[in-house]
Order: sequence, then structure tokens, then C-alpha cells
Amino acid sequence: MARVSVFRGLFVALGSLAVSFMLSTFGATTVHGQDLPDGPGKDIVLKVCTPCHGVSEFSAKRLTRAEWDEKVDNMAARGARASDEEFDLIVKYLAKNFGKE
Repeated sequence: MARVSVFRGLFVALGSLAVSFMLSTFGATTVHGQDLPDGPGKDIVLKVCTPCHGVSEFSAKRLTRAEWDEKVDNMAARGARASDEEFDLIVKYLAKNFGKE
């Protein structure tokens, strides 16, 4: 059993390395073939959100700032790692670029 856990952990670590390599090599502005708009918070969204979610996850949703705040709180409760200031930037970025019009 311990051997399976070691291999599983190694697989997860290698996957994370591959994602980091691809983002640094192919440009952090394009994720899953789509561009994120420039602006404050973009780098934090790339770091915190896109390892699990493609850009289409954001652009497909048009939420109010309050709804984005709730969505980001939910992701934080499910394991997303960032400081409170970074989560605030994420909410502002998402609300500005993918908010309800």
C-alpha cells in the first residue's frame, strides 16, 4: 500500500511540474488555448485558478461581484491556496472581466 501512495504522490508532483513548465515555456497569457485579458490580478488567477480550471470556466460564467466572491470562497474552502489579498484580487479580476453586464 505504501508503494502505491509513493507512486501516486510522485505522479501528482510530476504533473504539477509539467503544468508549471508549460505555462512558463508557452506563455502565461494563454491557458488551454484561450487568452486571459490583461489587468491587475491576471497573474494570480493564472497561478491559483488555472491549474484546475480552464479559461472557459471563467468566460462561460457571467457572475456579479458578490457571486464571484462566493465562488472564490468556495474554491478556497475546497483547497485553493492564496492569501486574503490574492483572493480579493482574483474576485476583482473575475468580476471586471467576466462579470454580468
